[in-house]
Amino acid sequence: MDRPGRPERLPGSVEPLCDQPARGQNRNGNRIGVIVPMSDYLRLTAELEELESIRAYDEAKQSGDEAVPFNQAVREIEQDRL
Repeated sequence: MDRPGRPERLPGSVEPLCDQPARGQNRNGNRIGVIVPMSDYLRLTAELEELESIRAYDEAKQSGDEAVPFNQAVREIEQDRL
């Protein structure tokens, strides 16, 4: 898409931008995005996955449902598919 006064692609590499987090803004100055170093992104996603697992565990403990061994659960799921 051709936009007058704006390049189609960023010139050069974005690597120099990734040493520190950088915020993207729209024309009104509203924040619309963030560029973070890949190492920070990977760490954040790993921590988010761990937090989701902790929350799921806490919900399961509070539900009062009977615990089912993993192998039994897999068998039951596979039987339901047939």
